[in-house]
Amino acid sequence: MLTVLLTMVRPLFCIGQLDDTLKKSNFPKSVNEIIDLQPEYNANEKISVANLNQINLNEAPGSVYVITSSDIEKNAYQDLMDIFLDVPGFNIACDVQNGVALSLRGMWAEEAKILFMVDGLVMNDMAYGSFILNGRLSLVNIERIEIIRGAGSSIYGGIAALGAINIITKDGKKSNGSSLLVNTSASNNALARLGMGFNYGINLLNGINLSASGGIFEGNRSNKTITLSDSSKVNFKDSSLVNNAFLNFRAKYKNLEYKIIYDDYNFQSTYEPISSLARTSNNALKYTLVLRKITFSSYAGLKRQLPWNTQYGDPKIYNLQNLFTRRINGGSNINIDIHERVKVIAGIEYYNDYYRPFQKSSHLTNGKKSDNFNAYAAFAEAEFDVKYAKIFTGLRYDKYGYFKQKYSPRISITRDFGTWHYKIIYGESFKIPTLQNINLNPDGDLKPESVSDYQAEAGIKYKKTECNINTFVTRINDIIIYTYDLANFSESYKNSGFFEVGGVEVTLKSIFHKLSFNSTYSYHEVLGSNVPEVLVDAANLTLGSIAIPKHKITTRLAYTINQKNSVGIYYLFQSKKYAQEKLSKINEEYGLIKYPYTHNINVSYQRKDILGLFDLTFGINNILNVTNYYLYPFTSGYYPMVGMGREIMVLVKFKLQN
Repeated sequence: MLTVLLTMVRPLFCIGQLDDTLKKSNFPKSVNEIIDLQPEYNANEKISVANLNQINLNEAPGSVYVITSSDIEKNAYQDLMDIFLDVPGFNIACDVQNGVALSLRGMWAEEAKILFMVDGLVMNDMAYGSFILNGRLSLVNIERIEIIRGAGSSIYGGIAALGAINIITKDGKKSNGSSLLVNTSASNNALARLGMGFNYGINLLNGINLSASGGIFEGNRSNKTITLSDSSKVNFKDSSLVNNAFLNFRAKYKNLEYKIIYDDYNFQSTYEPISSLARTSNNALKYTLVLRKITFSSYAGLKRQLPWNTQYGDPKIYNLQNLFTRRINGGSNINIDIHERVKVIAGIEYYNDYYRPFQKSSHLTNGKKSDNFNAYAAFAEAEFDVKYAKIFTGLRYDKYGYFKQKYSPRISITRDFGTWHYKIIYGESFKIPTLQNINLNPDGDLKPESVSDYQAEAGIKYKKTECNINTFVTRINDIIIYTYDLANFSESYKNSGFFEVGGVEVTLKSIFHKLSFNSTYSYHEVLGSNVPEVLVDAANLTLGSIAIPKHKITTRLAYTINQKNSVGIYYLFQSKKYAQEKLSKINEEYGLIKYPYTHNINVSYQRKDILGLFDLTFGINNILNVTNYYLYPFTSGYYPMVGMGREIMVLVKFKLQN
C-alpha cells in the first residue's frame, strides 16, 4: 500500500528542497532550522540563525526536529544515544569493534552520511566519516540539538548526505554561572556507567563572553551475557568498556569568536582483543560584520585527528588502517536582505585534507608516506516570500582533488498558516569518499555516492496540540561498499548499485494542564535495490534492510506534580529485524537470524532545588529487562552488540554558581 502511495506522490516532489551536510563553521539562513532556535521553541514564533534573518520554524526548508535543554532534563536522558532513539526515523545499528551509530530512514548512515557538529564544528572522523555514540559528550551544557533529516549537500557538501545534526552548547551569556552533573547507574549487580560533566559561563564587561564545558565518562555498553547464533556465550560486562574525555571552550568579543573542542573517545571491541580510539582537536575563528541589510562572516579552522585508530591489534593489518589526519579550512558567507520578500545568501570555502599513516615508518597503499587533497566549494541560495509560499532555491558546487566536480541543487516550498503548515522538498546530495575509502582504493576509481531526496510534510496545530506528518522517498546511487579478498587478505572499497527507500514519520505533541504527551511513529520500506550486501533478501524486498527495524514507536508522558516534583514514563517499540551471522564455530556456515520485536519501558522521578543546591533524577531504565540487539548492517556476518539490561540510574545536578 505504501509503495503505491509513494509512487503516486513522488512526482509532486519535483519542486522541493535539498538538505545538506559537510563542513561549515556557520549556517546559512537556508537551514535556519539548525542554529539559534529558542530552548522552549514555539513553531508560531520567529527564530534567528547565526546572525541571519528571522524565519518561522514551520517554514524552514527541511524536515526539522529540535531537542531542547528542557527536553533533556525532563526526559532524563543519560546519553546521546537515548536522545536520537527518540527522534523519528533514527535507529541504532553496530559497526565493527562495537561502533554503535545511527541509521536513518532504513539506511545505514554511519560512514559520512550524517554530519555531526558541536557548535558548528564538524566532529565526524576523517578516516571513515563516522561518529560513534554511547557514552560520548556530557549533556549538561547542551542548549539544544537541531536535526535535519534529508539530503544535505547544497550548503554543507558531502560528509552527511542523509542529514545534519548540530549540538549547540550554552554560551557565557546563557549559562552565566556554573553547574556540575554527576550520573551513575548499575545493571546486573555491577556498575554500568559513571560520568561527570560541568559547564561554566560568564558575560564580562565590554562584550567579552566566555564559556567552558566538558566531561569525563567511563562505563560499559552492556552488562549482559548472551548466547550467539553459533551457541557460544559472550559476557559484555568484560568486553564493552567505553572512556570519553571532552572539553569545549568558547570566547567571544563583540564580532570576533574563537572555539576549540577536544574529544578523546576510546571503545573496546567484544569479539577481538582490541580497542578503538578517536581523538579530535578542532579549532575555529570567526568574524561577523553587520551592515544594515548585509551580514558578512569569515572564518578559518584547523582540525587535527586520530580517526578510529585501532589499538593492540596486529600491526600487519592495522598499521595500514591507522591514520593521522588534518584539515585546514577557511571561507566566507554573505547574507543580503534585498527586499522584505527577497533574501540571498552565498558563500565560498577552501579546505585541505592531509593524511599519513600513524606509524611514520609505514606507507599508504599508493606507496606514499603521506597525501593531501585540496577542495573548493561555493554555494548560493535565495528565499522568495510570496502570498501562499516561501520558496527556497539553492545550488552548491564542490571540487575535491580526488573526484570530479559535484553540483548539489535544492528547492523547497513551505508556508505556515497558523493552524496548519505544509512543506514540499526536493534535494540532491552526495557522500564523499573519505580518506580511508581513498587509502584502501589505490586504483583511484571511487565515485561519490549520489543522493536524491523527495519529501512532503503537513502539520496542524490546535491550542497546545500539534501533529506533523512527513513522507519521503530517498535514493542512493553508487553506494560505496567495503570488500575483503580472502585470496590475498586485502581490503578495499568499491562502488556498487542503488538503494531506494520510502516511508512516513508522524509526530504528535500535546499538553493537558500538568501532563505532557509526545509520541512518534516511523516506518520505512525498501522500494528497490540491487545491492545485496545491505538487504535481508535481495529476492524479497519486503523484508527490508539488514539490522534496521521497519517500524518504531516512541511515547513519552511527563506529569508535573508541583513546581519541584515530576514523574515520567517512556515507551519504545521496535519491530523485528534481521542479521546474517555465523551458525557454527566449526565451519564457515552463515545464515539469516531474525530478532523479534522489542518493548522497552523507562520510568523516572525528578526533584528540583533540593536545599537550594542540586536537582535529583532517579530512574529505572528497561524495566522489562529486554535484550536490545544492535546488529551489523551488512551481510558479512559480524556479531551484534547489545544494550544494557534493567538499569537503575541516578543523576545529580549541582548548582555551583549563579
